[in-house]
Amino acid sequence: ILKTPAGEMVIVPEGEFQVSSWEKPPKLPPFYIDKEPVARAVYDRFAAETGRNADRVSLEDEKAFCTWAGKRLPTADELAKAGRGATLENDVSIYGVAGLARGGRFRCALDASEAGRFR
Repeated sequence: ILKTPAGEMVIVPEGEFQVSSWEKPPKLPPFYIDKEPVARAVYDRFAAETGRNADRVSLEDEKAFCTWAGKRLPTADELAKAGRGATLENDVSIYGVAGLARGGRFRCALDASEAGRFR
């Protein structure tokens, strides 16, 4: 875990991960990503210091926040890998057999999970 003034970050290890069954799996180098969404208090501090809008956040606001925090937005592949935790070796565990409901549909989590506790 990497602690920053804007929150904790975790490292996502390098490696390939499965995007789809028809695409060649991309291989990514290791990267850090925020452990939790940006806290409102942190974003409010950024908005107060920079004069940016704190209510209607645009993509430009997001990029400015990342620069202010010494970070950057993740790429689409980084976001997918971090969100899925998928590798070629554990791809089945993304949904697993237990994740399938009748008719081949995936079950959805309906209850909120404590930050960092979702499994």
